[in-house]
Amino acid sequence: MANISRQTLDIALFEGFTPLKELDRGTLEKLSGLAKLEQHPAGEFLFERGETRTRTYYLLEGEIELCSPLFPTHKVTG
Repeated sequence: MANISRQTLDIALFEGFTPLKELDRGTLEKLSGLAKLEQHPAGEFLFERGETRTRTYYLLEGEIELCSPLFPTHKVTG
């Protein structure tokens, strides 16, 4: 189960991610107040292929695996 923090995230954090770095400062400030910092234990599934999701994930640190029976497993490191 995720550990979710509602702390306001530093705008500089968003400036390193595409397409967020293209947003103006006012929009980034609003986004920083809405974003949630989540920590997930190893082995937890965040979502499955084909699911409709209403959120976007950005990896700040650690490693995730993108798995699908249709494609080779791909590791992403943050």
